Amino acid sequence: DLPGASELQARLLRNVSTLVKPGGVLVYAVCSPEPEEGEGVVRPFLEEGGFRLEAVFASAPPTGEEDAHQAFVLRREGP
Repeated sequence: DLPGASELQARLLRNVSTLVKPGGVLVYAVCSPEPEEGEGVVRPFLEEGGFRLEAVFASAPPTGEEDAHQAFVLRREGP
């Protein structure tokens, strides 16, 4: 279910973010076109502070296919 998957992804993102050194990069990527799994996870994470969004990449599938990809490049703030 989408809400459950988004909550799990948000927890995973927060947990792994603690391993990134100041100035380091974390890439959060999903193979889903759903905003709830992309921006819906990244936006609240960024509001918690400590990271800034550097780039967003997205690919749309050809008509008739379901897979899509979203990637968010997040940089940990600090020296």
